[in-house]
Amino acid sequence: MSEEIMLTEQQQAETLHKQIKSYGSIIMQSFYGLCVALKEMRDRGLYKTLGYSEFDYYCKAELGTSDRQVYKYIAIAENLSEEFVNSNSLIGVSKLYLLTTTDEETRTEIVRHTDLTETTVKELREQIAALKEESELDRKERDNANEAAQRWKNTAQSAQADN
Repeated sequence: MSEEIMLTEQQQAETLHKQIKSYGSIIMQSFYGLCVALKEMRDRGLYKTLGYSEFDYYCKAELGTSDRQVYKYIAIAENLSEEFVNSNSLIGVSKLYLLTTTDEETRTEIVRHTDLTETTVKELREQIAALKEESELDRKERDNANEAAQRWKNTAQSAQADN
């Protein structure tokens, strides 16, 4: 009897787990649509037609959320593809938003080398900051090298002109 109950609990757990995964998938598919719709509402100013003078007021009154959160959703729609959002649906809104703060190359590198489901928001934020700093240093090195090359070129041209 006890074995029968355990099996039933196991079956219940598996069934419930499948439902949760299915609902989660539906939510994330709908989530991207929400992000795009909010962007359009803001961009086209359609909230005014509904009687709101500001998009922020619309967000608070109709969605019960701050405009700051809504702007994160809009950033996701503006910077990430639907395919990217859906394929990374389990990482959450905060991590998706953080990925919008990077360029495509950095985002690709992060996704390739990081388990986004296991990485915390704090760790991802630190990783992005480190990559941005590294990228900034690379850019400065390139700029310095270009400036040095230009100075050398100018010096060589001056020397030729003197001859």
